[in-house]
Amino acid sequence: MGSNKGYDLVGLVFGRLTVLYDTGKRNPKRGKVWACKCECGKEVEANTSNLNRGSTKSCGCLRKDNSGRPASNRETNKVKVDETPDHLKGEISITVKDGLFEVYRNGEIFRINRLGKFKCPFHKTGRGGKYLSVSNTIDGKQKQFLVHRLIAEAFIPNLENKPQVNHIDNNGHNNNVDNLEWVTAAENINHAYKNNLIDHYVNGGPCKYCQKETRSKDLTCPFCKKKLKEEQIRIKKTYRIWESTKNIDVDLLTNREKDIVSLRRKGMTLEEVGDFYGITRERVRQIINRTNRKQDHIMNRYEQNLLKMYRKLNDLTLEDLGDLLGMSSSSYRNKEVGKSSFSINEAFALSDFYEVPIDELFGHLRSDAS
Repeated sequence: MGSNKGYDLVGLVFGRLTVLYDTGKRNPKRGKVWACKCECGKEVEANTSNLNRGSTKSCGCLRKDNSGRPASNRETNKVKVDETPDHLKGEISITVKDGLFEVYRNGEIFRINRLGKFKCPFHKTGRGGKYLSVSNTIDGKQKQFLVHRLIAEAFIPNLENKPQVNHIDNNGHNNNVDNLEWVTAAENINHAYKNNLIDHYVNGGPCKYCQKETRSKDLTCPFCKKKLKEEQIRIKKTYRIWESTKNIDVDLLTNREKDIVSLRRKGMTLEEVGDFYGITRERVRQIINRTNRKQDHIMNRYEQNLLKMYRKLNDLTLEDLGDLLGMSSSSYRNKEVGKSSFSINEAFALSDFYEVPIDELFGHLRSDAS
């Protein structure tokens, strides 16, 4: 299989290659591998099958030599131009793309290679063949170039470095320099909309919020998008304010402090709260900070005695509580610190007065007793 045993090609010529000797290598499918010398002087290796079938005729130089040669039996417009056509005489031409093309202001283009100058055939390209292109060979590979870009790059200054070329009359085949202009992507799209080249509502329809017609794919008009964004910002802001006040126990505050904290939790700014009370925003900030410090101070100092804590929070004296229960201030103090006990009626009276469950209010006394 693929050995070509006894098969000798030494001295034979295949295209530009002359077989020198058998390398000893074997291709399992294509037989012996031969060392060959090309007419250009380069040595290469080729297998028996490729040499016999004519697949390998040179070291690669034959392909390079043929790459720039126009095969124009098929296309009559690929005719070598020895001199400038009469209708272009006197017209300004510019060579672009490192000498690959010679372009004229009217949109005509000539390809230049080692064999001479040839009139470029145009090829339709883009969606629906909207634009025209030309081609030339670079490093053995065919490359396409848009005609309108070649003309614009040659004759129209692009001082603002805009990325796209627009056809002013909307005809993508009219590449006269007077019909071209440099534009941004947004300017190009706006031009297409203004000239009805794009269906305004091809991807849109009624807005899902206000029912007005919109071009947006998500069916949300710009006005509603703005409102939604503003609402999202407002919600985030309100939540951030609530976060800063959520740990404040309003039961420990004065009525005014309670009202200020309540307004802040509703999302009002420091300035709005200040305007409501006729004070500065800085004063509002100080009050909020004071409520946090006040709560921490009272809770840390009186956390073992809720009766005393609630009395302090409400700015009450021992005499005030003694009068409430019909006893002296010293008797109330002894009961508050646990030296003597409250009666059932006294306990319920204090629970109703502070609006705190009786188990919570007197829990510390039961712990001390145990």
